[in-house]
Amino acid sequence: MNPAHHDGYVAFRIANQNIVVRAPKAWYAKDIEAFTKLYERSSAPHDLSFDFLSNGNKQYLILNEQEELWHGESAPETVAAFEIQLYTQVIQNIFPDFLSLHAGCVTTQGEAWMFAGISGAGKSSLTTAALLSGADYMTDEFSLLDTQGNIHPMPRPMQWDEPEHPAFPHHTMLERGRFERYFFTFPDYSGQAKQLQLWLPTHVEHQALPLTRLVLPQYNAAAPAAQLQPVRRSEALMMLAQHFHQNILPSERIKQLNQRIPQDVMAYRLNFSDVHQAWASLLNATPNTAVGSA
Repeated sequence: MNPAHHDGYVAFRIANQNIVVRAPKAWYAKDIEAFTKLYERSSAPHDLSFDFLSNGNKQYLILNEQEELWHGESAPETVAAFEIQLYTQVIQNIFPDFLSLHAGCVTTQGEAWMFAGISGAGKSSLTTAALLSGADYMTDEFSLLDTQGNIHPMPRPMQWDEPEHPAFPHHTMLERGRFERYFFTFPDYSGQAKQLQLWLPTHVEHQALPLTRLVLPQYNAAAPAAQLQPVRRSEALMMLAQHFHQNILPSERIKQLNQRIPQDVMAYRLNFSDVHQAWASLLNATPNTAVGSA
């Protein structure tokens, strides 16, 4: 391996972390660019560095020029390992300045709207519906909450395993100019080639914005098109406390959220079977429909 030899690099920022990624082979660059394209570029001294190194048939991923995070024989597999390690290292480094919540987030009207829930709850679907309707993208997975109640973007590519999303025909997403698409192929655990669709929103918010709406969605194919129910702030925080990426005691989660989430946040529970109707119901909701902070 030759750590000093790199054919290219990309430097970007996530929250308070400046990150540089360096690769020794040109054929890494295309996949790396797809996974890092949406982040705000940065020229500041880096806090984290990731180096892709080669030694014969072996490929390595090195953190901060000293810690081996991954080694294998496949370049795409190493890029996939980088994606996971990028999220892991950033989430670890930003605490306690930032909490990472398992939630999507978009911006509309100069505000951050969060969709928090377990996998399958409809976060990415709501995020997609919002983007197609003119909202800007912040994240579909990692909502970074600072101590002042602002959300900082972590705009990773949106990823779909399914060939087609039932609510969003691919031609519609592409024709509207709100998304670009990239296909990433890598070997799975059994060594079989797996193709992942990366959807790259074309309108991305890079500034921190105040959190004003907290939505707790639950997709259910048997539910009505959209049922929007205001919930009290205290109840919303209890539910949101279930959706942390960082390993924090439950009692500390509630304390941190109570200190950071604005008192006047509008919180809703949203059950839906039609994601387009669900997004429309959120747009039509007014402050008067939200329950207060009690």
